[in-house]
Amino acid sequence: MPALLIVAACILWGIDNNLTRDVVELSPPTFAATKGLAAAIFNIILAVGLGQGSIHLTNAILILIIGAFCYGMSLILFIQSLRLIGTSRTGTYFAFGPFLGMLASLILLGEQPPIYHWIAGAIMFLGVWLLYKEDHVHDHTHIAMTHKHKHNHCDEHHKHSHTDNENDKDLEHDHPHEHQTITHSHGHWPDIHHRHKH
Repeated sequence: MPALLIVAACILWGIDNNLTRDVVELSPPTFAATKGLAAAIFNIILAVGLGQGSIHLTNAILILIIGAFCYGMSLILFIQSLRLIGTSRTGTYFAFGPFLGMLASLILLGEQPPIYHWIAGAIMFLGVWLLYKEDHVHDHTHIAMTHKHKHNHCDEHHKHSHTDNENDKDLEHDHPHEHQTITHSHGHWPDIHHRHKH
């Protein structure tokens, strides 16, 4: 039964990642704050309801500090990665985190991980390296669409013009904008503009 619960948690996490990737109207900090608040309220109610803890001011402050850095900042970066490089690559890079934790335990705590941890780490590193070195180039078509997200005018997908900051191509800004249908070829990852089929 515990193994099935782990499998179910992984499936739900995968569904959550794919749904999160497609919500581009909210900025990563706003989205992370919303998810964090909902999760915190649910988990606190669940823990207190099951008699697993009590709420004290000191505990609440420490939880907020730990959560802001260990969950909040991590989630903001995770959401941004989902939008820039896609779900599978983000998940693969994120899954490499435990190996970094193992290295930290070796350096900071003097622990000696077993040999199979090193083998697993080497396999994970190979997977990350292969994804990083991938050169994905082919003809693809962008259909006309209107959406809103942070962007600048330095790439082929954001050549629109407007009166504000029109001459400053490097300046990032956020507003609804329209993409015209275009077919071209260039290196890309499955970001919010490259979710086409192959």
